[in-house]
Amino acid sequence: MDAEGDGHGPSEQGQTGTAVTVLDPALLAMLVCPVDKADLRLDGETLTCLRCGRTYPIEDGIPNMLVEDA
Repeated sequence: MDAEGDGHGPSEQGQTGTAVTVLDPALLAMLVCPVDKADLRLDGETLTCLRCGRTYPIEDGIPNMLVEDA
């Protein structure tokens, strides 16, 4: 097992037993929406733009910020 405990990247077990994505707060503070440069909010397995509402998936602990995938 890796340091995260499950061998599948940066996640933790939530109280309900579902995986919760753990994203470094310093990384989250640097990321912005690639469309309008607004801040993002971590919503489970996605990042959501606070201005336009686009969502970007987090895949294996890596934010996918490609606009065409949003």
